[in-house]
Amino acid sequence: MFIKLLGIVLACFVATLARAEGVSAGMLWLQTGGFSYHLPHDGKHNEVNLGLGLEYQWTPNTAIEAGVYKNSFSVQSKYLFVQYHPWEIYGVRFGGTGGLVTGYRRENLQAATLVILPSFSKQWEHVGVDGIFLPSIGGRQGVFWLGFKFPLNRLF
Repeated sequence: MFIKLLGIVLACFVATLARAEGVSAGMLWLQTGGFSYHLPHDGKHNEVNLGLGLEYQWTPNTAIEAGVYKNSFSVQSKYLFVQYHPWEIYGVRFGGTGGLVTGYRRENLQAATLVILPSFSKQWEHVGVDGIFLPSIGGRQGVFWLGFKFPLNRLF
């Protein structure tokens, strides 16, 4: 609980200091994983989903992502996603993320699953956030996930 609270406080602090900036093609980001909250909240899931990945901003609307993280079942997941965000409201970009991810099939944790998820992102000069929200539908648990990324182009 303390780690989640610390993450939320850190995100709010960084967001207040960061200067809003447009999405530039050619940017390379280091993804560090993030935090999830499951709906309805039952406390049975790992909600500190730390990991390591890269995101390349191919066009202003499209990014390619690959990496690993510890998922909500405390299993290592690997992912390869394409993020497409054609809409923008107040600097927050909206659209979808799709691709392959491992670690979610109980019968074979290494098997890749095809996913298409509603998503959003926001980038500033020194930090960015990516998010996913899936509502609870048909007896399946929903989730809100927020991850953090840092521009490698600006670190060197």
